[in-house]
Amino acid sequence: MIVLFFFILLSCAYSAIYREVNNITRTNSSFPFNGEVYTGFIPIDNKTNSMLFYHMFAFNETTINASAPVILWLQDCSSLFGSFAEMGPVIVLGTPGNIQLVRNPYTWNKYGHLLLVDQPIGTGFSINRGQVMNSAWDAAQHFSIFMARFYQLFPNLAKEGLYIFGESYGGKWAPVFTYTLLKNTTFSNQVKILGLGVGDGWSDPITQAKTSSTFGIATGLINRKTMDNLKLQEAKVFEETQKQQYWLATNLSNNIDDELCDAAGGINTYDYREYSSDYGEYIDWLNDTDTQKFLGVPPTPYIDCNDEISDNFYNDSA
Repeated sequence: MIVLFFFILLSCAYSAIYREVNNITRTNSSFPFNGEVYTGFIPIDNKTNSMLFYHMFAFNETTINASAPVILWLQDCSSLFGSFAEMGPVIVLGTPGNIQLVRNPYTWNKYGHLLLVDQPIGTGFSINRGQVMNSAWDAAQHFSIFMARFYQLFPNLAKEGLYIFGESYGGKWAPVFTYTLLKNTTFSNQVKILGLGVGDGWSDPITQAKTSSTFGIATGLINRKTMDNLKLQEAKVFEETQKQQYWLATNLSNNIDDELCDAAGGINTYDYREYSSDYGEYIDWLNDTDTQKFLGVPPTPYIDCNDEISDNFYNDSA
């Protein structure tokens, strides 16, 4: 009886720390967003208490009850990069100790309720307690559990429809997750998936791994000697892929991109017209104690990309 009572107390305390729904609307006067904002941790495995962290901005700075579709954003790591450095309504700028939160005039929030998920478990603020995943199909099972619970928590959004978008390794997440949800008739009968989109996606690695050298020479970023060197490495990637040495092939492919950027003078990985790829401002902000309190996150180091988890997916990259 004492053990059971202790377990109940522990479970209650645990639930109080990692809440499924935090309404953080206007709890931070310096956060330039007038609409409703929600965050939360949704359990996807009761045995390990592994959870996916999400945050959501109500459509166009209104309320969660506004009639608009849900726009779901997925990346290779934490979705907080997309949120606070790319297409969220608030962008983090500045330097450590001098952080600025500014409105983003190009935000996708103008078109729907913007839902961003730290996925897979172990990235961003999401929690992985001992589970090992090796493929997008593994992650899709967790994602399906997450989405089912999400619509239980926000039932009014089910009738509004869902768009699923992915960037980078999201080129695998988005199609696989969409397919999994469509095959689940219980889900697809309740929530209409309105569209699927991929930008800058790692969707066809065998084909894409051959293009870095050609891209580099066509844009004038590298000389012919560097192009020839990269082509040799691209051929090695293809060779290892044919031998089903996917981990090695993925590692070699990543090295090609790094060499191209270095040979071009340290260009921005995401925009070759720029020479700065420092997006660390949002990471510093997310590791701030006050920020985590605002987001409803227990004090914890923010991990944008978890190398151990990334390594597990290398064999799934082909």
